[in-house]
Amino acid sequence: MIGGHVNWQNKLKELFPKWQFVTAKQGTLVGNVIKGRDVIVCNTMVLDHGCYYKVVAELDRRQQLCYVHSNNIEKCLGEIVAQME
Repeated sequence: MIGGHVNWQNKLKELFPKWQFVTAKQGTLVGNVIKGRDVIVCNTMVLDHGCYYKVVAELDRRQQLCYVHSNNIEKCLGEIVAQME
């Protein structure tokens, strides 16, 4: 999970402890975090352009990039499911 407010990420960490999270300001870590992941999710509510471009540059063709546009966890999970179908 890339981006999103820290409080939002903390709530998701409780629900999904095996997921990895990168804040918008940790853009230099993106390459290490997304390597080998099947799905990368970007929360566009809190995501700087540099971090987004780093994700796109490091993305493998086999990886799926999903976007969420809210800090409402239920809405975000619904957006992820819809994009994965």
